[in-house]
Amino acid sequence: MPPSTALDRATAVARAASALAGHGHDALAPDEAVLVVAEIARAKAMLDAALLAVTARLDETQAAQARGWAARSTPPAARSASTAPEPPTNAAPITPASWRSLPTTSAA
Repeated sequence: MPPSTALDRATAVARAASALAGHGHDALAPDEAVLVVAEIARAKAMLDAALLAVTARLDETQAAQARGWAARSTPPAARSASTAPEPPTNAAPITPASWRSLPTTSAA
């Protein structure tokens, strides 16, 4: 993905998240709130995967250090290589029926 496209998409996601954060959540029906939480959690997982991938790129290129953002005590060559997981591409929306079939945990 060209850098400008990645930046454009990241900016659009941040704007959408800002709009979602300002939404009137008190008006959500309980069942809808469950679905909204599930979708937000799914989006957060994909954002975490994207963040890991971009952070790995920063580490590879030392771009953050060049800007004075961070300093590492261990040179990159001495660290073990890691690969960021790919975000899911075939994730289906969670429906009330599938939500009920998810395993539950009880508080200890």
